[in-house]
Amino acid sequence: MIYNSDELVQYLSLSNLAQMRYAVDADALEVFQVTPEGKKVLYEGDLAGCLAKVYGEKSGVDSEKVESFRRDMQQGTASFQYEFQVQDTQYTLRCKTESTSSGGRVCYGVVENIGTPSELSFRRASDKDAMLDMLNKKAIIEYAKQRLSRKDLTSYLVILDLDNFKMVNDTYGHMFGDTVLVTFTEIINKAMGSHGVVGRLGGDEILIVTNGIPNKPALRPFLREIRTNMELTYKGKLDGISLTCSIGAAAFPEHASTYEETMALADKMLYLAKDKGRNRYLIYTPELHQDYVNSNQHEAPCQKKPIKQYNNIGILQYMLSEYLVKQASCNDYVFEQIGRSFRLSEVLCVYSRGDIGFRWTEGGEGLRPEDMEFLDVDDPFLDRVDENGLYLMDGRYLIQDEFPQLYEKLAARKIEAAIFYRMMKDGKPDGYVLFAKHHQRQKWSEYETIALAVAAKIFEIASVG
Repeated sequence: MIYNSDELVQYLSLSNLAQMRYAVDADALEVFQVTPEGKKVLYEGDLAGCLAKVYGEKSGVDSEKVESFRRDMQQGTASFQYEFQVQDTQYTLRCKTESTSSGGRVCYGVVENIGTPSELSFRRASDKDAMLDMLNKKAIIEYAKQRLSRKDLTSYLVILDLDNFKMVNDTYGHMFGDTVLVTFTEIINKAMGSHGVVGRLGGDEILIVTNGIPNKPALRPFLREIRTNMELTYKGKLDGISLTCSIGAAAFPEHASTYEETMALADKMLYLAKDKGRNRYLIYTPELHQDYVNSNQHEAPCQKKPIKQYNNIGILQYMLSEYLVKQASCNDYVFEQIGRSFRLSEVLCVYSRGDIGFRWTEGGEGLRPEDMEFLDVDDPFLDRVDENGLYLMDGRYLIQDEFPQLYEKLAARKIEAAIFYRMMKDGKPDGYVLFAKHHQRQKWSEYETIALAVAAKIFEIASVG
């Protein structure tokens, strides 16, 4: 089977290596590949016919270079080499002409696919990051813009950064931080292989421009491998610091028509992944994330129009619709609304994954390092929860004798009453949620208990995804 013009170009672009044999005196050219199944002939005919198939009347062809190549072939030049660009792919042709025993001449050649022009930046020192095995900021942005100029190709822009990297630098020093970045790079490059070009935007922020990944189901395994391997590499090794990564991705041209718009969507997905608890990836999906994108939460996190204060039903409906189903809100905003709606003094959520947690107080104080040590997720106290995962403490004095250390911690925070909810994942404790009050004139009502248990369950479900 001899392939037509478009098929010939496609096969050449997909393969790394093809061979050619040209009988100079007979003007007979054969372009072929040797595969495990045997010899696959891509073209058979005269030289002019092959050049016409590959180039035709296409614009942008270096006619002088093509003519020089044709002349060397037909004259049987002893050896010669050329670089050509066909569509978006660069090729190197290395040729050598030999005489046959019958007095004829045969030109043998190798056609090598060496990538797109911007992919060749990997071969230029000026375009590589000074420390990491990837492109620098200028080169990766140039490549991304060129790749996204092709509206007939699906490309994902994937932005990654490390969770708690500043804490790692502050605790272990910047030299150790550099080794972390090298490891992060190795994990990304191993996962992506030839399916993406990787570059450093700055600090620990990395950009991947995918190649040949057509949709979200095909992209997820790559992102999952990066996220999982980064988590496992440092799990339990950094003195209470959870060194993981968060990832945001968006597709071109499916959901954005320019490089800038695609980058903005991927960036917002990264921030939403952070808001949702870090150590996860989110791929932009309009039906889930459009409201979040339109709310400008990236520029002013969680400044959405407030729910009516003390509207208990409203906040639960909001959590189910916007926070859980649509993933269109962040923890800080939801915690504040729960706290105000139920007249709480503090809401604290701590997961088993190192230092991942969220906190809201009446005074607007955020999460502090000591909050992660407030109550260990495996503490025997949490075994006191009932079959619904709840422990109701109507007064701090009730635990003074049995759990004196926790009593002192509650006293330091001026907490008089609290509801604890133990979160579970795969049958194992995965963290807890604390709803607390500084003043409690009566026991927790049945409605408060049910409503806050539902809110805690939503946090538990959301943490899985």
